[in-house]
Amino acid sequence: FGNLMVGMRPINEKLHQRAVVTVAEAAGVSQERSRSALESAGWRVREAIVMARTGVDAATATALLERHGGRVREALEAAHRRR
Repeated sequence: FGNLMVGMRPINEKLHQRAVVTVAEAAGVSQERSRSALESAGWRVREAIVMARTGVDAATATALLERHGGRVREALEAAHRRR
C-alpha cells in the first residue's frame, strides 16, 4: 500500500510500534485508534488498515482482503462500494 510495509508481521514490541505508525499513516487515524485496530485484527497490518479506514470489523476486513488477493487498495474500494 504505497511505500508502506503492510506485509510485515509484528512479532515483538519494536515491530508492534512500527505497525502502529504504519497503520496510523495509511489509514489517516491516531496511533491510539491504530493500536486498537491492530489488536482487534490480531496484529495483521492489512486488516487493521481496512478496519481503521472503513469501520468494518476484523472478519469483514479479512474477507475483503481475501476476495481481493490481499490488495489493500482494492479491499478499501470494495468496502466503500458496499456502503
